[in-house]
Amino acid sequence: MMVSVTDMIGATWRLEDAIREVIADRHIFSNETKAMKEKAKVLPHLLVQKYPHLSDIENELRGVFETCRLAIDHKSISPVVVKAAIAIADEYREIIIKLKH
Repeated sequence: MMVSVTDMIGATWRLEDAIREVIADRHIFSNETKAMKEKAKVLPHLLVQKYPHLSDIENELRGVFETCRLAIDHKSISPVVVKAAIAIADEYREIIIKLKH
């Protein structure tokens, strides 16, 4: 299965939406397009602030956002890295969604 940078961006946005939902502050960044670098720092931090037991995944979450930023900046990235980032984003999204229940 071929994956693309666009697939990774979509997975990252879904992860971002899940984080926003559980931290219950949709106005962080509102609908403005903020730099992925800023999101990489702020969103994982806010998630861990609200759910301290997730502190062990904070760096991995930052890594997903940072990988997405690099892919956007460079317009391409290794397909292996893209697949890994999508898998990690989807896995953490599932964990985060379960926090709502």
